[in-house]
Amino acid sequence: VAMGFHYSDVSHLGASVIVYGENQEQADAAADSIATALWNARQDFQQQLLSVETCVELALNSAEYPVVIVEPADNIGGGSAGDGTAILEALLIASAKQSVIVICDPEAVAVASQAGVGCECSLRIGGKTDNHHGPPVQASVTVKLITRGEYTHKGSYMTGYITSMGQTALVESKGVQIVLTSRRSMPFDAEQLRCLGIEPEEQKIIVVKAAIAWKAAFGKIAKQVLVADSPGVCAADLTRLNYEKRPKPLYPLEQSATYFT
Repeated sequence: VAMGFHYSDVSHLGASVIVYGENQEQADAAADSIATALWNARQDFQQQLLSVETCVELALNSAEYPVVIVEPADNIGGGSAGDGTAILEALLIASAKQSVIVICDPEAVAVASQAGVGCECSLRIGGKTDNHHGPPVQASVTVKLITRGEYTHKGSYMTGYITSMGQTALVESKGVQIVLTSRRSMPFDAEQLRCLGIEPEEQKIIVVKAAIAWKAAFGKIAKQVLVADSPGVCAADLTRLNYEKRPKPLYPLEQSATYFT
């Protein structure tokens, strides 16, 4: 079963089934059976997306922590910028203490580094790569740590691999811990936070700009997982994407679409 890459704008976009067998008749019958089962289960593949504000509210009201807020729209592994600001803004508005979010912003890193550890400064954070992930967020922050941002993967994913986030600044504003990196760094290992002195299990909210592989880092400790419907080039809500070449009708973009053999 090939589910199709929904971020490609091509005329043959969609799921497909490939079967080989002793003869064409058997292969056709098997393909039709699998395709029909896939179609009948189509609603099971739909993620429950929540608004950014709802995610933050539910996370703050949760009785158990940490809560992981997943932001697939800014999925670094999918090619996104990693500097989306929608969730950051919501966290700051809510003064979400014991929350942590990673933003790729070398410009903000430079300003924080120049200010120095222990100093306060004003930063324009994120939203600088393009106009798809929200505008920069202005925040008064306290610089907590400046580091070269290297860590070794100790978890189950890419064990032993050394990731460099580039010059990295840990800043705090209204209780929100903001990890500013010079390079995009995917949240595949908890050492991404631990190398900065942040213990994941002690956080109330962990924001991950990813889709699936973040589970290798935080899946076992997450008490609740909320998927945010934020803007971005890797949006899980496909209605946010501007297709020009895709076939029509195509589920789930057209709910009235039907399957026929």
